[in-house]
Amino acid sequence: MSLNEGIFYAFGAALCFAMCPVFFERGAKDLPSPFASLVRLAAPLTVLTLIVAMAPFASEVLAVSDTHVALILAGGVVNLAIADTLLIRAISAIGVSRAVSISSVYPLFVMLILGESIVVRTLIGITLVMMGIYLVSTSRSEEGAIYKPSEDHQRYGFGLGRALRPAYTLKRLRATTSVLTKDAFMHSNYGMGIALSLGAALCWAVGISIFKTVVDAVRPEILNLYRLTGGFVFMMVINAMTRNMRSNMSLLSGRRVALLSIGGVVGSVFGSILT
Repeated sequence: MSLNEGIFYAFGAALCFAMCPVFFERGAKDLPSPFASLVRLAAPLTVLTLIVAMAPFASEVLAVSDTHVALILAGGVVNLAIADTLLIRAISAIGVSRAVSISSVYPLFVMLILGESIVVRTLIGITLVMMGIYLVSTSRSEEGAIYKPSEDHQRYGFGLGRALRPAYTLKRLRATTSVLTKDAFMHSNYGMGIALSLGAALCWAVGISIFKTVVDAVRPEILNLYRLTGGFVFMMVINAMTRNMRSNMSLLSGRRVALLSIGGVVGSVFGSILT
């Protein structure tokens, strides 16, 4: 595969992954996150099973070694079942834009887990990502702003000269610190949403690290099929243990099933195959 092809597939996967949380936010509203995660996994598992069954390489499904199957299933539990459940809960707590922005730190976790060397360009990229996460994490709209600019500041914008003034910098730092150090913040939906988003990012990183060990030995479609199977079976067990399946089913509507299914197919089928 050429570099240009790799970049094209990467952008396509990024687009698919960016669309998923939007569907999840609308489809999972007022649903328990484990149940929403189960519903959203059902459609991509069904679609990919049909695709693989009709493909000429269908016989390769049973040719995968037991070790590789076990690794992929475990990766599916972490990367899909646990991570997506955490993300859905984070979205309900702090909104889709903040949850996705904060969880986008997962490439850093992947590099740390795999022990990859960090060059200057990578370090700059990580720094910019962390700065973006800081800005997203410390600016709230629905729950009240941490720092509200003065009328003068709003009129003339956030100029560089003013931003560099010690008084302005100190005021911003104090305002942010005073909120972040309050127990109420850490116990609020907002603080919990940040923790859940970072938890989802860590689970994605662990799953990706597991898949990296088998990606050269298993076709992407088959790897994704086993991955979805692991996540779906795990969430089925979790939901069965809660004994609320029947009451949760009553909360479903055709629109919710459609939204969660579309999000699942776009991300877990098309996005993962492009990756």
